[in-house]
Amino acid sequence: MITSDIMKLCTWRRSPIGPLPPPAILLRESFRDGDKVKNRTLANLPCWPAPRIDALRRLLRGEFDTAACSHPASGPVFGVLHA
Repeated sequence: MITSDIMKLCTWRRSPIGPLPPPAILLRESFRDGDKVKNRTLANLPCWPAPRIDALRRLLRGEFDTAACSHPASGPVFGVLHA
């Protein structure tokens, strides 16, 4: 039985060969497959600007769950993610 547990953003520094490459920013999902916990990479987001990555990280932590908006497409997260 496979169950999905959490989604998270992971920052991974690649080993440099020559100039320092930008970090890989991965949207990952942790899930349980029997007794083992496994990870699945859903997206690689290296080109996203820092404010957008910070907003997504805060969204995944649940910081905007209590934000009251009349329309979901007008909230603070939507403004940063879709700028």
